[in-house]
Amino acid sequence: MKRLLFSLILLAVISPYCYAAEYDLTGTWEGYFKTNLGKGYVTLEVEQDSEGNVTGIWETVAGGYGTLSGKLKGRIFKFSFKQKNKNCSGKFSGRGKVSTDGEQIKVSLSGSNCEGKQTGTGKVFLQD
Repeated sequence: MKRLLFSLILLAVISPYCYAAEYDLTGTWEGYFKTNLGKGYVTLEVEQDSEGNVTGIWETVAGGYGTLSGKLKGRIFKFSFKQKNKNCSGKFSGRGKVSTDGEQIKVSLSGSNCEGKQTGTGKVFLQD
């Protein structure tokens, strides 16, 4: 009885820290975004480590591109990305929620680039 009680307590204490591996964002994601300055389509190439750290690159159909980084905890993905275009650099940050099947992420973001301050939303879908 004491072992069972100890095992249940241990499971309750440890399980909140085991969420990083529940979802894996590694792969190619494609989707859309809409901001106060317009809308567009984006492709992301993402890698995630076993601790939920995410890195990658992104590119829009209109020619924007850059790097991204973030952290996945459970289904919540907090991220930042840099726009690296020579004549239009920028920085953005945001938050996303992964669907329960791990196939899509709904995001909200804000930041600025050469076109000004932007806030918006979007959705990306796993391709691989």
